[in-house]
Amino acid sequence: RLPRKTARPRISIKSPRSTYSHTTTLTGETTAPVQVSSKEKAAKNFKPTEFKWEFLARRRGEMNSAMIEIKDNDYTYKAFHEIYKGFPREISTRLTGVLTNNLEVVMLAEIAGQWWFEQLLWWENRNFSLQRWGVSAKFFQTVAAVGGASTGQSLLRLQVGTVDLKYRLTPGIWGRDHTLGLMADVQYVRIEDYVAQMGGIGAFWARSMPRFIDNIFNLVPFMRYPKWLDVEGIVYMLPLSARNRLGVNTAVNFHGKVLWSQRFFGEAGFGLKLFQFDDLVERKSVGLAVAYGTVGLGYNF
Repeated sequence: RLPRKTARPRISIKSPRSTYSHTTTLTGETTAPVQVSSKEKAAKNFKPTEFKWEFLARRRGEMNSAMIEIKDNDYTYKAFHEIYKGFPREISTRLTGVLTNNLEVVMLAEIAGQWWFEQLLWWENRNFSLQRWGVSAKFFQTVAAVGGASTGQSLLRLQVGTVDLKYRLTPGIWGRDHTLGLMADVQYVRIEDYVAQMGGIGAFWARSMPRFIDNIFNLVPFMRYPKWLDVEGIVYMLPLSARNRLGVNTAVNFHGKVLWSQRFFGEAGFGLKLFQFDDLVERKSVGLAVAYGTVGLGYNF
């Protein structure tokens, strides 16, 4: 027996189409009063023709299907829905080559991580909480130099650590849904014996690799996999330590990933960084401009 049209469930267009969580709440309605239930997690009516469904998403990196049961008088029907479950976290290690403003090539080891949240605690607001916020962190330091060692010069001592708080202007899953976003950043810099701590604001843009660029990379066999691109720019204006006075400090970064599997990826990027600050303790003005390129491996989880 087919269900009546008035008993068929409809999921709200505002319900999430993807999730990071094991369960996510969907809202729906029917035209006629029915009773809903779910053997997988939970579903219940909060009005005779409206219901909430705790959708169970078991597997990351793929579409998940779940069932809901609709009881219409003496008959029970089943309906299913699909939601993609993404990876909220990633970690990667990178080797970075930096060209300084005195034309010295410095090699740096870098570690980076990122974590996106389904929502802020239990706040389900779609505009300010649901699939909007993430944090990321990076740290790198010099490990070798090309040119400095061969000419008898000492290795440039450079350490940079950053922590970012990111807000997506459109909700969605990182690595799947395109977005523009805003970010607040805290940066620690050590150049030789001179230290600075600063805060800044910026913006980022992320999307799948544009088709015309993707076609170029696909000429190489091991690049014929899904790709993800993100770009960010940051301006640092706020000194976070009394020992510093800031000049012009900026960063622009272009970064891309090739997803060899749902979990493992390769990555590469390039960018520019400008450091300019006064270390009032050491009574020294420091300025350094670097252009850099990175290659690395990462893992989604």
